[in-house]
Amino acid sequence: MAKLRRSTQILILIALICFVILVAVLNTRSGQKSFAAGRQSNHSVSGGWSESDRNNSWKKLYPAEQEDISRILVLASIRAESTKWVEKELSDILEPKGPLNVAVYVSDDAEAPLHPPANRGHESNVYLTYIIDHYDSLPDVVIFAHADQFAWHNNELLDLDSALAIRNLSPSTVIEQDYVNLRCYWDPGCPDWIHPVRMALSISS
Repeated sequence: MAKLRRSTQILILIALICFVILVAVLNTRSGQKSFAAGRQSNHSVSGGWSESDRNNSWKKLYPAEQEDISRILVLASIRAESTKWVEKELSDILEPKGPLNVAVYVSDDAEAPLHPPANRGHESNVYLTYIIDHYDSLPDVVIFAHADQFAWHNNELLDLDSALAIRNLSPSTVIEQDYVNLRCYWDPGCPDWIHPVRMALSISS
């Protein structure tokens, strides 16, 4: 009888521990979503960065020795998507004030200034189109991104905000490593064996 009582107590204790862990995980997830939602709301209400931030931020985030690194943001969009956030949130680092150029491709609009040959392949078609069209004059750093400012697959440490990810990207790190994923997530975003540069070297050798 005593052995049964002890087993019951252990099972109850294990159940309580599992419940506490589950509640903690759910609260953490909820807090992260609320934080991201609040961040998005603040951006829409306040217009993002203050004027003083806009005037000084890119010089702080892009050190002087990196100013001569050419870079461009290539956005894959459709007509229904708005890319106004780029000008709104990154105007201080866009040319001519800053070092960043922007190319917005509209996949489903053949009349748009920039569009892929056909509306196929999702964003990959846009990225490939840019590479082919500018193969002989590619800038030092090319940032390929979706049209949405906020997305679940964005950098969770930066409020799921594409603007913050782009703003905090280090061009010198991109050049040093050849490839950098904008996503920096609590959980692994890509398997550790995915190393594009190493793959290319092994294939060529």
